[in-house]
Amino acid sequence: MKEKGKKGPQKLSEKSGDRIVLDLFGTEILERKASKFGTGAHIIIPIEHIGKKIKIIIEEEKEKKDDE
Repeated sequence: MKEKGKKGPQKLSEKSGDRIVLDLFGTEILERKASKFGTGAHIIIPIEHIGKKIKIIIEEEKEKKDDE
């Protein structure tokens, strides 16, 4: 699958069951929790990232075990 206008080799994603395996290049990983905002949600990130392309990965919540 190729995206129009993209340069260089890239592997977009591979589906493995109900998981998606991504191969991305970046400079930083941030972990945030989405907050309710009107009829949607938002995530606050540092101001130095304004204007940059941001990718968001939705992570399913893990079930808590009874013995934990």
